[in-house]
Parts: sequence; C-alpha cells; structure tokens
Amino acid sequence: MRYFRRLLGEKRRLTFAITFDGGIIGSIGLKEISALTNSAECFIEIGEPKWRGCGLGTEAMAQLLDKGFHHLALERIDLEVLEFNFPAIKMYHYLGFISLGHGNWHYDEFGQYWSVLRMSLSKDMWQASLRQRNLAS
Repeated sequence: MRYFRRLLGEKRRLTFAITFDGGIIGSIGLKEISALTNSAECFIEIGEPKWRGCGLGTEAMAQLLDKGFHHLALERIDLEVLEFNFPAIKMYHYLGFISLGHGNWHYDEFGQYWSVLRMSLSKDMWQASLRQRNLAS
C-alpha cells in the first residue's frame, strides 16, 4: 500500500487503469512530467497475455498521447522499451515514435541482461502520424 500511495502522490506522474470487459487489464501513464522542458516519459503495462496484441494497448496509448500533447501541452514524450519486445516497438513506430538508440541495460529475474531501446515522439510527429493514419482509413 505504501508503494501505491507513493506512486499516486507523485506530482510529476499520472497513472491510469486500462479497463476492458468490466475489469482492469493494465496501467498506463506519464512520469517525469516536466513543465520546464514540456516533456514526459510514458509507460504501459498489460498484465494478462490474452489482452496483448488485440489493439487495446495501441488505443490506450493513443488516448494517453492525445492527453499529453493536447491537454498537458507537452512538446515531447519519451519511452524506454526492452529490445525483445517487438510487438510494443511496432506499436510505438505505428504511433509515430522514432528510435533514439540503445540506452541502459535491464537485468531480469532470470539473470538475463537486455538492452533498452529509447524512443521519442514530438507533438509535431504525433500530429503527422494522426494525419497519415486518417488518410489510410
């Protein structure tokens, strides 16, 4: 409970539940929100594998990006994703994120090290991505 209270009390963080079919299937949000640089870092976690790959994460991320760029007036949203998470990387590219290269290393509970890919999306790139997707529909 202390952990959740601390997360919910952070002034530079917004966390939302992803709901579907009457239940919570994950969380999504912005952290390290900076009024100085008009930027933030986004994150998404969908717990149950059965809810992955069916477009729910893409829709939730699109709503979060819209909130960040239009309601919070952010100019840039960054993220980090593990190098092996190809479905997430594909989704981020689809939404307009560009790869900035590899950053830190992540050590998992099985003793494996994974490279972390850094990605970024500007407000202008987001708007261009929206226009392109609307033309394709």
